Amino acid sequence: MTRTGLLAAGLACLALALLARAGAAAEAQTELRAGNQVLRFARAGGLPVYWLACDRPCAEPGARQQLLVGPGAGRMEWVGTVPGTVRSTIHGTVRMTIEAQGEVALRMVTGPAFIPPQLPGFGAAFSKVQALRVSLDGQELLAEDPALEIPGPVAATEWAGFRSRFQAWLARPSVPMSITAAAPGWSERAMTWHLPAGTTELEFFAGPMDWQALKSVDPALTGMLFTGQWQPLRWLSIGLRRLLELISSVVPVAGLAIILLSLAVKILLAPLTAVADRWQRQVNQIQSRLQPRLAEIRREFRGEEAHRRVLRAYADLGVHPLFTLKSLAGFAIQVPVFIAAYHMLADNYALSGAGFLWITDLASPDLFAEMGTVPFFGSHLNLLPFLMTALTIVAALVQRDASLAPELLAKQRRHLLWLAAAFLLLFYTFPAGMVLYWTANNFWHLVRLLTLDRWRRA
Repeated sequence: MTRTGLLAAGLACLALALLARAGAAAEAQTELRAGNQVLRFARAGGLPVYWLACDRPCAEPGARQQLLVGPGAGRMEWVGTVPGTVRSTIHGTVRMTIEAQGEVALRMVTGPAFIPPQLPGFGAAFSKVQALRVSLDGQELLAEDPALEIPGPVAATEWAGFRSRFQAWLARPSVPMSITAAAPGWSERAMTWHLPAGTTELEFFAGPMDWQALKSVDPALTGMLFTGQWQPLRWLSIGLRRLLELISSVVPVAGLAIILLSLAVKILLAPLTAVADRWQRQVNQIQSRLQPRLAEIRREFRGEEAHRRVLRAYADLGVHPLFTLKSLAGFAIQVPVFIAAYHMLADNYALSGAGFLWITDLASPDLFAEMGTVPFFGSHLNLLPFLMTALTIVAALVQRDASLAPELLAKQRRHLLWLAAAFLLLFYTFPAGMVLYWTANNFWHLVRLLTLDRWRRA
């Protein structure tokens, strides 16, 4: 064999040896399976190179899975110094014990797999990944500035990490630790934990944003649900969630349960609605009697004289000008329930993947038919928002009130039609579960109007 041949053979052997060594290093992993978690750890560095979280044991049929670490997903990495020893165990949560001679930094990075489906229009509000910390006071969203250290360390009773609409990946330290959050790219969110020297522990929760799953780990984690509203409204959201769970235990079809929830809320609010209706009729009667006189005042007078005569017109009928605010009672009843139901259905993990009629996922728009992409509205025709709007229009047209002057009734109908158009724009790209609730609400309102009209005519 020539020198050239010997050299080529030697290089080939060296390449094979390097490849074999690299393959052996790649296989140097330890796998842990327990509960709803599957992890593979690299022996070098002791961090997960694969992390699969499920809403039930991952091997069960129908288990919904979230890949946190792995190909096309996120990663965990040491920044700078690698600690001496890392031990991990799984007991519902993943506990990682780190022994380090000096300070070390551990970075958690989410990947594309953690990003929820991107919804168009106003639905984009449900498509975010957010860095946050969670305490007994609820959740606090964190600024994603790589140069900004989060004010105050994360206490041993607090959690910090990431959440999407239906998934969470959080850590809780055994001792107070400082963290920084950043957004390296559109598909990534990063959080760096600055661990002190010595032995410390990080407890990780990875799983669904489900009330029971969160509560079983730490009741404080339920503070991530139904947030962004006044606390009494959050309590109302929690009550609606429990009512929906009760209905779902009898009617396992999620869509029917939402429709029945709307009916149950109507029944529970019936006494308040009756009072609001009575006040509305009183205001209608006063406005019908005042309307001709007020129109005459507007035609003939201006400024202070017109104001004085308007006050006298109200006084002659024995009412205060603010008396008409009583007509807002029905609105005041509906708005808190609407806001609470909005948050409850937005954060309801049970609706994720649940179908109903032509709807494949109540947590997404109903996607009745595919069409060309339209800015803001997306690439699908959503049917439910049009059904919701149609019911509002029909209710406006069939509404009759003998106590209301014809011109005021026409004005009221115009307001309802404008409101229907605004709700169509608002709800068009919303998840189908929300739109179904409001569609059912409009349907029960129409049934009530027709029933009352028939009863009055009898």
